[in-house]
Amino acid sequence: MTRAATGTAGPGLGLGLALALSLSLVLPLVVLAGCATTRRPVATGPDGCLDADYRGSFREAARPDDPRNFRMSARVCGPGTPVVLELRGAVGGAALVAAVRPGEDVRLLFPSRRLYADGPDEPDFWRRFTGVALDGRLLRGLADEGASAGDGGWQAPPGWTAEIAPAPAGERLPARLEARSAAGDGLRLEKTRERPSRAPAAWPEVPRGFRPAQPADMAAGDAP
Repeated sequence: MTRAATGTAGPGLGLGLALALSLSLVLPLVVLAGCATTRRPVATGPDGCLDADYRGSFREAARPDDPRNFRMSARVCGPGTPVVLELRGAVGGAALVAAVRPGEDVRLLFPSRRLYADGPDEPDFWRRFTGVALDGRLLRGLADEGASAGDGGWQAPPGWTAEIAPAPAGERLPARLEARSAAGDGLRLEKTRERPSRAPAAWPEVPRGFRPAQPADMAAGDAP
């Protein structure tokens, strides 16, 4: 059974993911509690971190018959840690690494272009550099205690409605997230694997030789 969460109506958020995705997210992890049945403890890595892989798809309202499919890997750690995303398509290397402190700030790294961008966790910033009017608070639902347990107070960010499927037995992170923006764009993330992390959370450094990105740099997209 999925649990719906609705954000306050906000401006239409257009998501145009022409870039391919695979993710290594560092999201805040909240220990599951309040379940009707007792769950066995889930094995975690350093700092209580978990890694998870996802299949994803994005549908732009203006192009409903042309979904963009991608893969995503996520690292989920303790409260106060950033969300680190690696985004790629079905083939090829990482097209985007994104670290985000939900509701605060974002760092985007584009390995193939040797570019980076730092800015606020706001839809306009995401769209300017990725074509996706995303919100880190939406991604936080993938690790939120209440969202996964089905009884918490997680709320989708303004402009979004979302449904979260609880974690499978023996796992901690939600099985699926489906979200729709006020503009009609749709995002779906389905977990395919969960495992203890081998390393703790870390805000990524800007690699040597990378230069600040400009919106014009991304005009052609960053798909592999």
